[in-house]
Amino acid sequence: MGEYHPEIYKAMTIDGRLGDIRGLPHEEDLAEIAEKVKGILVV
Repeated sequence: MGEYHPEIYKAMTIDGRLGDIRGLPHEEDLAEIAEKVKGILVV
């Protein structure tokens, strides 16, 4: 999930079914995903 950038989707970014997703994904989220992918690729 991530923030919608076109201005026409601003309402979906703030009030969509996932709640307020402004600023997502965070750097920590991306780092966590990267580590999980590395773990999968090692197997």
